[in-house]
Amino acid sequence: DPDGSGGYSSRLALLKSAVHSFLDKMDGHTGNINISVISFSSSAALLLSGTLAEVQAQLDAANNSFDSLTANGGTNYEAALQAANNWFSGIESNGYANLAYFLTDGDPTYSNSSGNGNTVSQSVVVQALDDFSILSVRADVHAIGIGTGVNSDVLRYFDDTTQLSGDVTTNLSGGSVVAPVGEPLVVTTPAQLEAALDPGSGR
Repeated sequence: DPDGSGGYSSRLALLKSAVHSFLDKMDGHTGNINISVISFSSSAALLLSGTLAEVQAQLDAANNSFDSLTANGGTNYEAALQAANNWFSGIESNGYANLAYFLTDGDPTYSNSSGNGNTVSQSVVVQALDDFSILSVRADVHAIGIGTGVNSDVLRYFDDTTQLSGDVTTNLSGGSVVAPVGEPLVVTTPAQLEAALDPGSGR
C-alpha cells in the first residue's frame, strides 16, 4: 500500500526490503510456487507475477516496477482485493494452498466508487469486504498493518488467519460495520515485519 499519507516513504523502503527478504527465503521451499505483488493506493496495479523464478528475474531487472514504486495517493482496499481476486482466479484450479499477505500503512479512505481520501466510512469498508469475502475463500488472508497509523479495529475485518466467533460491530462514519474479524498483526519495526513475512513462521 504505497499511499502518500503519514510519511510513508520510509515505510515503503522497509516494505521493499522485507519483500526481497521474503522471496529469498522462499528459495528453500520445494514444489511449485506462484507469486504476485500488487500495489495499491487510490487504485491498484499488478507489479510482479509468475513463478518464484520468474518473479525473482523480474526483480533483478533494472528499473523494475516494484523497486521503482513511489508513495502517492490514498488507500483503496477494494481495488487491492479485486486485483488479488483477479490474479487468484487464474490459478485457483491448481489445487495449491493459497496464501495472501495484505499489507497496508493506512485505513481505507477510498473505494472504486466513493470516498474522500480522509475518512474511513462504513460504505468504503463494506464495499471492500464484499471482495474480501471472495478472496478469503480462495486464500488464507494475513493482514499486516505497518506503523502506528493503522486502525486495527478496521484492519481486523480483512484478516482470516484466526477468525473469532461471531460478528463484531465497529462504528464508522455513516454507519456500523458488522462482520467476522480476525487477528491482524501491526508492526512498527523492520524486524517485526520480516518476522511477519517469514514463510516458515506459520503466520
